[in-house]
Amino acid sequence: MDTSAVENIGPGYSAPVPMKIVAPKFSDEARTAKYQGICVLSLVVDTEGMPRNIRVKRALGMGLDEKAIEAVQTISLQTCDQGWQASHGKCHS
Repeated sequence: MDTSAVENIGPGYSAPVPMKIVAPKFSDEARTAKYQGICVLSLVVDTEGMPRNIRVKRALGMGLDEKAIEAVQTISLQTCDQGWQASHGKCHS
C-alpha cells in the first residue's frame, strides 16, 4: 500500500502499516458500464488499528464509493512499532 498520500501525520508520528488489505469489488452497475476510477477516502485509524470515521473525499458514483468503504472497513493496520505509544491512532516516541 502506498502511504505517500497519507495526510495529517505530525512530527514524531508515523503512518499506520497495513496488515491486511482487501481490494474493493466492482458494483454490478459499474461492471455493466465498464466504469472504473479512483475513489478517495479519508479515515481515522483507532489505537486498535481499525479504520473509523470513513468519509468519501472524491466520489466515483455507480456504487463504487460504497464498495470502497466496505473494503476499507475490513482492513487492519499496525498502528505502532514496539516501544512507541498510541495516541488517537497515531504513533509517537
